[in-house]
Amino acid sequence: MDEIKVIWKDILIAESHALLEDILEKLHLELKDIGLDEREFGWETLSYLITHKLGRFPSSGEIINNESFKKGGKIKNHIEFKILDIKDSKIGKVEIRKSKVT
Repeated sequence: MDEIKVIWKDILIAESHALLEDILEKLHLELKDIGLDEREFGWETLSYLITHKLGRFPSSGEIINNESFKKGGKIKNHIEFKILDIKDSKIGKVEIRKSKVT
């Protein structure tokens, strides 16, 4: 499997070691669109984002959304990350869903 696989136009399956910038590019987004600072997360992986924002290691099946990322300003898009599997105490695949803020 590729690092990032497009399932539907706003749904991806990504390996946790994929770069955030590559994931967002496939969703036609930038870090600021989901409430993240480019200086802090510009070259980070999906795994780093999830563990950093949660402050802990996630469980398989857990869902994390970007509402907790907001640091002032307005979030333009909702992003939901669902942990699909954990391998050898590492995050494996993650489903990512994008939706517009209404």
